[in-house]
Amino acid sequence: MANEVTTVESIPSYLQPYRPSVAATQEYQVPGGSPLPVLSLEGKVFTVRWKGENDLLRNAEGYNAQWINIIIVQAKQEITKTWYVNPFGDGEKGAPDCFSLDGVKPDPSSPKRQNDVCGPCRWNQWNSAPVGKGKACKDGKVVAFMLENDHDGQWYEGPIMLRIPPDSFGDFRDFVKEQLDADRYPHHIVTRVRFDPQERFRLNFAFARWISEEENDWISYWRDPSRDGFEKVQRILGIEGLDAHGDADAPAMQEEPAQAQAQVQAQAPAKPAPVAQTAPQGPARARPANAATGNAGPQPQPAPAPAPNP
Repeated sequence: MANEVTTVESIPSYLQPYRPSVAATQEYQVPGGSPLPVLSLEGKVFTVRWKGENDLLRNAEGYNAQWINIIIVQAKQEITKTWYVNPFGDGEKGAPDCFSLDGVKPDPSSPKRQNDVCGPCRWNQWNSAPVGKGKACKDGKVVAFMLENDHDGQWYEGPIMLRIPPDSFGDFRDFVKEQLDADRYPHHIVTRVRFDPQERFRLNFAFARWISEEENDWISYWRDPSRDGFEKVQRILGIEGLDAHGDADAPAMQEEPAQAQAQVQAQAPAKPAPVAQTAPQGPARARPANAATGNAGPQPQPAPAPAPNP
């Protein structure tokens, strides 16, 4: 029974009009690790957390990587905010108790909203942190990126999320300005990200090289709204009704009979069917043990890049 495939025809006729929406199934979700890959900086170690697993990024010698090469796909314009009742220290491991996707107001799906708006909230004030003079509610800059040797997203089924910590804002701002002054868009280059040797929560960013033509085709695939890779990037950035932890925040919707949905659709103007824009399927590549550099012995031939749109 566990492997039985359910088809529309096998659903009892009296239940077929009540096809559950995505929002209607949220109550049944249970914790099982982040459905979206997230780069953790905890302990000054680069670790990709995904689906309940911790994938340590190592260098060619097998030690914890102190720098990684990435290709920034897109950055979320707004600053995010996260607050924990019981902070974990450097690199929180769970979903926050209160969070904001725009830095203006808490997200409606926050388990424990602390205020109607973020600005005057007591946890958004300096000296509110349990330790030091910082804020208990942490600002963040969310970036979707690809590892240099996984620009086609095979290892983690798409881009990875990086939350740039507030102590790194200045470094990131200076880095971006330097690249733009040199006519280099951040998504057109490989960026080297390393831990600051003097500061605990600071990252340093530097230009490594221009991306190759193949890498550019793939970055275009992830950034192009007409292609299906774009949706994964928007999920990382929390733009498509998904929070920064991969949980849907859409308001609960009551199920509607299929005939009612059909009636609404009939009243709406007809839209042309979208043309599928998918990436070609290349040979599978297992994640190497040294994922930071990909230097783990002979590598299979890379997957073919998606053909750019005409």
